[in-house]
Amino acid sequence: MQIIQRDVRGSEAEKDNLLPKFFGLRLWSGCSSLFFTLNPHDIRSPLTICLLQNDARFEKKFSLDWSDGDTEAYIAEYLKENPRRLHAAVASNPLAATRCFHWTVKLVIRTLFHCRDSPGAALDGIAAHETPGIFGHVRAYMGVVEPQMRKALHVHMLVQLLGFSHPEDLFRDDFLPNVAA
Repeated sequence: MQIIQRDVRGSEAEKDNLLPKFFGLRLWSGCSSLFFTLNPHDIRSPLTICLLQNDARFEKKFSLDWSDGDTEAYIAEYLKENPRRLHAAVASNPLAATRCFHWTVKLVIRTLFHCRDSPGAALDGIAAHETPGIFGHVRAYMGVVEPQMRKALHVHMLVQLLGFSHPEDLFRDDFLPNVAA
């Protein structure tokens, strides 16, 4: 049964199948430098609202080009009569929330990590672009997507920084800034 379920997305067998991949990444690139969890709020995301427009009934068309103030005013107006209205819209179209999650993860990888977001895209085997992201140059990353109790998705990632093969390497040469108060 384990062999058959290995290819079933989200099954325990698929999760067990990830362990050798994490181990291989560790052998190839050394110990992971960071553990990263991303848990985006899919209910209030402008991306979700934009994706819901084709299925839900909106009096006024939403635009991703609006300012933060205009977006907040739009959401407040939409939720004025029923504060749970977006929850119901997302529950009726879970694909919109899933796409929002997928785009948010890609945006974090591309913008904050400043990395390629598709496997095998880097000819040199290093995920990072020429300029570093917020953690520096990322050598490799790997993550597991899980649903929460309310079925919203979140991802846990191991991130390996270029030039760091052991956790002690993070503390040499004052790589991390001292933010003690």
